[in-house]
Amino acid sequence: MGAALDVMQRWFAKPDAALYADDIDWYVPSYPVPHDRYRGRTAVTDEFFPAMRSHFSAWRAEASEFIEAGDRVTVVGRYLGTTTAGKDVVIPFLHVWTVRDGKIAGVIAAADTAQFVRNLPG
Repeated sequence: MGAALDVMQRWFAKPDAALYADDIDWYVPSYPVPHDRYRGRTAVTDEFFPAMRSHFSAWRAEASEFIEAGDRVTVVGRYLGTTTAGKDVVIPFLHVWTVRDGKIAGVIAAADTAQFVRNLPG
């Protein structure tokens, strides 16, 4: 197990902003949030996560597979949540994470966005 895999397994076990690089690049095209890209730890913690969680009363990411290639880790998994309207959802995702110097430097996230459209109001 390499360093990048260790960082990502720790983050999925317990998400922690301390694992983010200061200049993290968080790219989430087609997610139900105001922007496709969030740059910097503060943007991720203070903008992306509150915007995403605003749709859900409960929300978490569950990884089922980690594939490490150097400083990159591809993660296959699913989001599990309950919308603010009380509907339970399961949304498959695929993430490609970059780890640099023991910190998460970036993510490119893809999810079954049709599930967002079907299950979220508005």
